[in-house]
Amino acid sequence: MHTLPSRMSTSICLCALAVVLSGGDAVAGNFQVQPTRLDLARRGATTELTVSNRGHLAARFEAKIFVWKQDEQGVMQLEPTKEIVVYPTLFTIEPGAKRSVRVAATSGPAAAERSYRIFVEELPMPRTTASRDAVTAVAVRTRIGVPIFVAPSRSELRGVVEGGVSAGVVRVKLHNQSTVHVKVTGLRIVAKDSDGSVVLDQQQSSWYVLAGGIRRHELTMPALACQRASRLFIEAVTSQGTWKTSIAMPNDGCSGTK
Repeated sequence: MHTLPSRMSTSICLCALAVVLSGGDAVAGNFQVQPTRLDLARRGATTELTVSNRGHLAARFEAKIFVWKQDEQGVMQLEPTKEIVVYPTLFTIEPGAKRSVRVAATSGPAAAERSYRIFVEELPMPRTTASRDAVTAVAVRTRIGVPIFVAPSRSELRGVVEGGVSAGVVRVKLHNQSTVHVKVTGLRIVAKDSDGSVVLDQQQSSWYVLAGGIRRHELTMPALACQRASRLFIEAVTSQGTWKTSIAMPNDGCSGTK
């Protein structure tokens, strides 16, 4: 930790922001990254990421590659890797300028698609004498994460959605049995009574489910809707098709609810 001279009243704000967009440009702070997804088909295949400095000052950046995994709640798990290489890893971009970053795979296709993330992070510029003597210095660090997918040796599409109810909580399991990832654009849970009337219609947002991955969701039903429900209909709309299932409401599905 650096000790600041007592004559300086310095306020430092350090912020880390990961931006992931489904299309268009990924933007954070004063810089922009294009495209928002990279695909590699074979060993030695290369592609490029373009980083644009939209600010009024020169900016330094660092690019890092990680293996990207998820747990069943969708939490991102990252590990450093050498299976994907990036060049350059450190670079400076003048205001209004762009810089291409080359990305390449070092290994060939596997049975299932491999997923990675490249993070481009803005670094603080070297402090000048003037900046060290400034009354207030604000350092805002932002980063953008872009997915990288290495295609499998064979593409197979298969997904399953399962559901159950206990103690008034609907538990949904999305199992992507494909050899490629899917992007879940919407998860809908509809409950109907014995007459076919809708007593609950809820939608939840989801995200990527990586190849072979599982994503779980939970929804607490209002007590009245739970007591009236006779059957549940669950639908997950994904980039590779729609997964559906329906389940009968168990007799004890609302036990413990008020």
